[in-house]
Amino acid sequence: MDNLTNNPVSRLDFVESPPEEVEVIPPEDVVTMLETALRNDFGLLPYLVLGFFCGIRPAGELPLLQWSDIDLDAKSVTMRSAVSKTKRRRFPEISENAIAWLEAYRQRGGICRRSDRYL
Repeated sequence: MDNLTNNPVSRLDFVESPPEEVEVIPPEDVVTMLETALRNDFGLLPYLVLGFFCGIRPAGELPLLQWSDIDLDAKSVTMRSAVSKTKRRRFPEISENAIAWLEAYRQRGGICRRSDRYL
């Protein structure tokens, strides 16, 4: 027995994976996706808007975001530590173009109430 003098993990081989390349979506494709969502998949629009314009991660953060985390008047989102990838609260700003898309969503009957649980 090693009496914890040797770390058993040090005997393992680790594969270093290259960092994932950030995918940049051309602006014209973003517009097409947003317009298509506005016409055909209304509930998807806030998800796309907050992902494209507010820097909220689509994997792990956006699905857990709640309307109560969004303050359209203050133009900010509260990323709770339980939701944030970094496990720290952060406060992304909601840009003017994101506000415009969310207003279009609201004007067409979309609900952006703080009492609604999920987007």
